[in-house]
Amino acid sequence: MGKQKGPMRQRIARQRLVDYGVALLVIVAAIAIAHGVRITTNWGQPHWEDQLFFQHEQTHIQQIGDCFRYPLWPGLYRPLSSTCYYYLVGQLTDRPLQAHHLINVLFYAANGLLLYHLCRRWMGRRWALLPGALFVSRYAHAEIVTNTVEFQVLLPTFFALLTIVFFLRGSDQSDNGWYWGWYWGWYWLAGVTFALALLSKETFVVLPAILWLERWLWRRNGSAAGIIGVSMVALVWAMLFAMFLRGMAGQTATGFGYTLAPAEIIRNYTAYFLAFTNLLTHAPDTLTMPANVLRLADAPVIQIGFCLLCLAAAGALIWLRRRPPGGYHTMRVVGFGLLFFLISAAPFVILVDRLFMRYAYWAHAGLAIAAGAALQALLQAAFARRAATGGLPQTHDQMTG
Repeated sequence: MGKQKGPMRQRIARQRLVDYGVALLVIVAAIAIAHGVRITTNWGQPHWEDQLFFQHEQTHIQQIGDCFRYPLWPGLYRPLSSTCYYYLVGQLTDRPLQAHHLINVLFYAANGLLLYHLCRRWMGRRWALLPGALFVSRYAHAEIVTNTVEFQVLLPTFFALLTIVFFLRGSDQSDNGWYWGWYWGWYWLAGVTFALALLSKETFVVLPAILWLERWLWRRNGSAAGIIGVSMVALVWAMLFAMFLRGMAGQTATGFGYTLAPAEIIRNYTAYFLAFTNLLTHAPDTLTMPANVLRLADAPVIQIGFCLLCLAAAGALIWLRRRPPGGYHTMRVVGFGLLFFLISAAPFVILVDRLFMRYAYWAHAGLAIAAGAALQALLQAAFARRAATGGLPQTHDQMTG
């Protein structure tokens, strides 16, 4: 048996290498098709906010410590994705604009690959290509891949996806009865990457809610200490932000307006949901929310339909929670993706008159999961139907990927 394990592990390693190579090719192709022209056209063009960041770095940042003492935006604290980023790139190259654009594209592709890696556990090695490709091919993310300042969302998204990957790895080992030191190592890594995400953008403070949802939905039996630890990171950061970090900018207000009016929140959620569809964002005049998306988001029938969809997803998850963890698996993934979207978009839907497509980037990862799982269910049903009628052989790979 020991002699057989070596070749088997080698085959598994080779298969994983091929899988990730294919995934990378698919993701790069999707980026090229969706954003290639815009990337090349804007390669040497700075956005107006880019100029602000370059000027701030040249004026206020003389050493690495200054990155943490002189935040750019009033009322916010994002040293890793703003001041530190611009300072370090400026120290490494004499063509910082092109370097920033290249880094944006690389992280954009890396986030798609990380989403693929994460979805392999829920959808299988082949079907996980769907959410990865969907995520990187959204026209709503045009600003993310062209403006250097949008590293403010690319970097925390990278850290947030790593947090989920590390946390679930620790949960798997905890559920399987591994020695506590091993899975606690993964939980510590999750806590570190989550802290890095918060130091890159404060809106990622909602990430523990996604971890709680996943644990609740798949009825994980391992220790809850790991998820409590990640939640404590969010609590400690929120306290530091309120009492100290905001003071780095002189306790200045952000300038944003906020609302808790249900009508406004539903309308904003609906707009971000619709912006996932490339047909509605195929040629925006600006990088703000397209007018046709806003018209649909303002329509009561569309808002009602969106609310019914969310209620149906929540109800389905409650029903599925009562079933065995392995039952109706694809339906669980669809519902999980929709609630992922609702949780991730929550910090933005309360903003007044700030409906920007770029704000939906992280939340669209959830919709990519939901849409990919829905497509998986439809295609699996089609394969099963054809197999039942003799159209093609029903193999395990066709059904599970």
